[in-house]
Amino acid sequence: MVIIIIIIIIIIIIILVVLVVVIVIVVVIIIMLIILLIMIIIKMKKKKKLMRTLRWKINVRIKQ
Repeated sequence: MVIIIIIIIIIIIIILVVLVVVIVIVVVIIIMLIILLIMIIIKMKKKKKLMRTLRWKINVRIKQ
C-alpha cells in the first residue's frame, strides 16, 4: 500500500515538473516570437520613413 502511494506521488511530481518545463519553454518561444515581430515591424516602419524621405527628395528635385 505505502509503496503504491509513493510511486503515485513520484509519478505526479514528475508529471508536474514536465508540465512546468513545457510551459516555460512555450512561454519563452512566444516571447521570442513577439520580440521578433516587434523588431520586424520597427524595421518596416524605418524602411517606410526612408522611402518617404527619398520620394520627397526626388519630388523636390523634379520641381526644381
